[in-house]
Amino acid sequence: MTSFGLTPFGLTTAQQSFAAQVRAHAVELQPLADAGQPGQVNRELLRAMGRLGLLARLFPGAAAGQPSREAPALDLCLLRESLATECTEAETALALQGLGSYPVLQSGSDEQVRRWLPAVASGAAVAAFALSEPGAGSDAAALELAALPDGEGWRLTGIKTWISNARRAGLVALLCKTDPDADPNSEAHANTDANSDSEANTDAAAHADSSSDEDTEADETAKSRANQEA
Repeated sequence: MTSFGLTPFGLTTAQQSFAAQVRAHAVELQPLADAGQPGQVNRELLRAMGRLGLLARLFPGAAAGQPSREAPALDLCLLRESLATECTEAETALALQGLGSYPVLQSGSDEQVRRWLPAVASGAAVAAFALSEPGAGSDAAALELAALPDGEGWRLTGIKTWISNARRAGLVALLCKTDPDADPNSEAHANTDANSDSEANTDAAAHADSSSDEDTEADETAKSRANQEA
């Protein structure tokens, strides 16, 4: 019989204290979560999470204007688990803010990081992550929405759907193909993408529209179209 050794593991005193503090904050947030309207972004909840410093824990260095883009995995696990223990709505809101902003954290230009991550961390900006498509679901290798250079920007052709926060988001991380003929299963293509101009790719993937602050639409998960062409 094969035996497997176990590595002793335990949270430090500081980590235990952090988890307890987050749980206490989550209890405070529950009334705001309960007051939210179904199908709409709960902006009051996001702002409160920003004031409490919870959203900034998604990217502590960047949110504070520092050059570090690190986000310790264990800290994020403690943060999400502790929020979910007492207020699932707050944990979901934090997860969506993280999904929409992490592509900027990982691959965005310094200017994009300075512009958007503090706003996301404060709760002033709503973030969204646009991956799913009608014919591909969440299979990134099968997505079809194309992004081609057009003047100083990009022309997007295709459809995104089931995108949480889509109609409220000021920052949308939109996954697309900048090479319509690329084979997603090609190792050479993957290596080329990894070494290409990351700022240009991030510009195509991160659509930032700061004019979408007001809640004028009701369905946050409704279909989001990106210049669909027949």
